[in-house]
Amino acid sequence: MKAPSKTESISMIIHEPADVGSGIAGEGKGKQSLAARVVSQSAHSTLFFGLGFVSRLLLAVALGRGLSTHDYGTYSLVATSLGIGVLLLQLGVQHYIVREVGGRDKLEAVSIFKSIVSVEAIVLPSILLIFLAIPFVRDSVAELFGFGNNRLVLVFVAVLMVVDALAQETARYLSGRTDIERFNEVLFLESGLWPLLVFTVYMFGWMELSFVTVLVIWMIGPMVALLHGLRCIGVKELLQAPFDPRLYPVAIRFGYPLLGSMLATLLLGWSDRYFIASFHSAEVVGVYSYHYNIITMIVAVSAPLIASALDPHVVAAYNLGELE
Repeated sequence: MKAPSKTESISMIIHEPADVGSGIAGEGKGKQSLAARVVSQSAHSTLFFGLGFVSRLLLAVALGRGLSTHDYGTYSLVATSLGIGVLLLQLGVQHYIVREVGGRDKLEAVSIFKSIVSVEAIVLPSILLIFLAIPFVRDSVAELFGFGNNRLVLVFVAVLMVVDALAQETARYLSGRTDIERFNEVLFLESGLWPLLVFTVYMFGWMELSFVTVLVIWMIGPMVALLHGLRCIGVKELLQAPFDPRLYPVAIRFGYPLLGSMLATLLLGWSDRYFIASFHSAEVVGVYSYHYNIITMIVAVSAPLIASALDPHVVAAYNLGELE
């Protein structure tokens, strides 16, 4: 199947079978066997999972010792809201990206990513601006988080949410392309880099830790992850790839049915913080969240490791018709 011209609609491309000649062993990896690739990528995922675990553990130490209970509670509420907010803003399109880019010609895959994420980069800030423009919503969120009248912090959290969502989309593209090594790198930069920076600031005493300080450092991780992810995808390919905004609603229709179960999982695990904040205060949330996070990290060394490397290969194999 020849690569699409710049005028060819991507919405037509996605209904064509993926090019069998593109393989599923990852871009630029030759004919290395699938089993060998999965073993290698699983080892790479294990390494980065370990690095992420260490960074979260160091973050818990730094925040537990460096923040007041009020600031730790505020951080916990913001972190919870960020995870839920990113999921809601994405509307499930990340599943469509993973589903469609596997096994395709690179220009086709980049076109799909570009067509979705370019629209998303406009839609996500617009949604947040609409919510922040409603006084009741803005004031209620600020009161829940303990921001008071500091609306600038609320805007900064909204920007962080958008950048984090886009960084995760680049990671999902790399996952769909079975480039698990780059996928691990982007995810670590997005969620593992800034905790190490916070711990470094705390250990060397460069500045006093506060929620605002942590929030500013937090932004560094998703920003670096987004830039690295775009570099891995290829700036030249992003500029050359065709663009079709009609793919965005297609991606939403594909992904939103999966949103409910994912949202329910997050709410079951994290909604207790909102109840505690409503009946008590951010200080109580801070004490609860610190101990909860420590226990969770001890229990959570389990096994999405092999799955994170194997699942994209399964999707790519399906796209190629290699079902046996």
